[in-house]
Amino acid sequence: MALIHLLAHTDSTAQTEVAKASDGMILEKATLSASTTVLEYSNKTTDPTSLVTSSDNAVKVTTNDKIDLTKVGACSINYTLTKGTASKQEKVDYSVRDTKAPTLTLSRDSVAIDQGGAFDPKSLATATDPVDGDLPYVTAEPATDKTDPGNQQFYEKGWWTVAGSYDVNTPNVYFLDVVACDINGNRVSKEVSLTVNEPPKPEPEETYVEPERQTQAYMVNTNTGKFHRTTCKDINKMSDSNKWLADEYTRDELISMGYSPCKHCNP
Repeated sequence: MALIHLLAHTDSTAQTEVAKASDGMILEKATLSASTTVLEYSNKTTDPTSLVTSSDNAVKVTTNDKIDLTKVGACSINYTLTKGTASKQEKVDYSVRDTKAPTLTLSRDSVAIDQGGAFDPKSLATATDPVDGDLPYVTAEPATDKTDPGNQQFYEKGWWTVAGSYDVNTPNVYFLDVVACDINGNRVSKEVSLTVNEPPKPEPEETYVEPERQTQAYMVNTNTGKFHRTTCKDINKMSDSNKWLADEYTRDELISMGYSPCKHCNP
């Protein structure tokens, strides 16, 4: 009985060693391939094992490492390939890159104000980034030196601004660039026009113009109180002492003075 047990144990051990050798050979031939080694900057999470596949489906791939997609740059993941009791390590190098510009939304693409009126550049747009969130407005593009403490707040989230010169006191059409930039330098810009209108011209004041006096020469008979046209035939019947040539008065003025028009010539 002891001999049978010994033979059984020896056979089991041999089978185990054969299995280990077989697993080792399978694992040695297995290779790991990555679907991509370039990952997009985001605030999402990803399982590193979903990025790789083994050439042998019988080989299990695991890792305890993580990929932080919110940090641009290189990172390495150490994978463990396992087949039975055999295992080996493989490393894959990844690169996290930010290739997407922020989203710039204009409130309007043209603005018109009167000369000397108010213009607020900050009201033109909003800018957001999928990871950085809402980008702050700055009055001018920050310096590119990230070591400048005065600019650090903008490089933590990015920024947006309105570039271009204009003068609200000078009528003209000004073309401005609204620019947004994320923390990693991706930029987007859109054009906006600013029209400064001339002030409306005042309406001219109405002035009264006295109508011109329409004078005409009339022959007045001072005896009868009648006035005639100078061509009237009745003048020949008048005595020279009764004739008065009224050439500085209008018809209405003569009537207001008490004279009446001749019924023959109807002056």
